[in-house]
Amino acid sequence: MTASVILPGLDGAAFRQAMAGVPMAVHVVTTDGPAGRHGATATAVASVTDDPPTILVCLNRASAIAARVRDNGVAAVSALAAAHQPVAEAFARSSKGAPDGRFDLGAWDTLATGAPT
Repeated sequence: MTASVILPGLDGAAFRQAMAGVPMAVHVVTTDGPAGRHGATATAVASVTDDPPTILVCLNRASAIAARVRDNGVAAVSALAAAHQPVAEAFARSSKGAPDGRFDLGAWDTLATGAPT
């Protein structure tokens, strides 16, 4: 079942402001490989199934992170705690994919795929 609600008179900026107040889990999606290392904050992350273990991550197809994940073919998703707010904020900034020091915050490991976590 699909439901749609249209809110007349609500512009994009007002909608973003309203949605910013909705509490949800915050994650960082990261990738590394031939297309370069990059990461971004994401809230649209959900489990799909446990057999095989699968998650859904929504990324804007026009974003630098989406392009890097597609080109690298690997990604990691890290759930953040309240203490990680500076990391969440750093990865929420738009860098257009350019190195900007966001990985200087926190301690990062590398998965067998090469994705930082």
